Amino acid sequence: MIAHDLNRNRGPWCVVCAVEKRSSNHWFKIIDEPRVRMVAELDDQRPGDPVCGEACAVKKISEWMSARKARR
Repeated sequence: MIAHDLNRNRGPWCVVCAVEKRSSNHWFKIIDEPRVRMVAELDDQRPGDPVCGEACAVKKISEWMSARKARR
């Protein structure tokens, strides 16, 4: 899923549920590092995937943990 639609000057968009960010302050960014996945504030300067709240952040981390376990 695309986090930013290039045809629109809005966003960011949640990579899990495709909701557009409005005025909520509950947004996070999922940052992938080599062996670690971090949750940071959306304002963090590092590149990452925006998620709209705790439920979507937990879903992204859960998918990452499942993929790591499957590789072992």
